[in-house]
Amino acid sequence: MPKVAIVNTSATQLGSHPTGLWLEECAAPYYKFKEAGFEVVLASTAGGPVPIDAGSLGEGFFTEHGKKFMHDPEAMGGMSHSVKVGDLDLSTMDALFMSGGHGTCVDFVDNGALKAAIEKMYADNKVVAAVCHG
Repeated sequence: MPKVAIVNTSATQLGSHPTGLWLEECAAPYYKFKEAGFEVVLASTAGGPVPIDAGSLGEGFFTEHGKKFMHDPEAMGGMSHSVKVGDLDLSTMDALFMSGGHGTCVDFVDNGALKAAIEKMYADNKVVAAVCHG
């Protein structure tokens, strides 16, 4: 079974503005990868709980994928106990996908472990992709 890591932010603030993951930008790819037969590992820059930007839960932004994700014990378990990006076993991964949200502007930039993971996957001719701010 192919395996993908979705890398999320761990940042809760962008300056004085509360932020985090934009839920749709993790939830939709999560289900698309699952439907395509991938094993999905949820990761983040710091590991542990991934903060969700409250704006992504607002009217017009809280999509069906987002609602499904929030009520999915496996998805929320992975989001609550995400793997630290530096602890990912890249030899078992077929793809690395960076999700979005303004939090990524804080902790994706100059992140040595994330940079190393991207470079390793790319050098191994594996898929590296991102959405929005990811």
